Amino acid sequence: MNYYKYLYYWFYKKLSNLGDWNLEGCAHFAVTMIIMANVFSFLLLVEILWFKIILFKYVISSLFLILFILNLFIFIYKKKYITIIKQFNKHKTKRFKGNVVVIIYLLITFLSFLIVFSIGAKR
Repeated sequence: MNYYKYLYYWFYKKLSNLGDWNLEGCAHFAVTMIIMANVFSFLLLVEILWFKIILFKYVISSLFLILFILNLFIFIYKKKYITIIKQFNKHKTKRFKGNVVVIIYLLITFLSFLIVFSIGAKR
């Protein structure tokens, strides 16, 4: 199972419960933001523990833009999100396993972000 695509599917399904508005775009943005939270935590940890990253804001902005465009091609370009949704709607056993992995991933992302941010705030 491709967990990256499942992460998109998971956000798409959760957002579909809130209403019927540009779900593919919002799920794309949510996946990008979660991945960027990981990248930001890692870069902040590197900066705290080892060396100062020159132009930190520009590095984060550039990585966000690159990741946003890559995700655009992975999920949105040529309506690939439709095949992703159909693929995961078929298999309930894959969805259960995927839900567990996504929830653990989101918890680890959130906790690592908080821990690294609190370490950085103390310095």
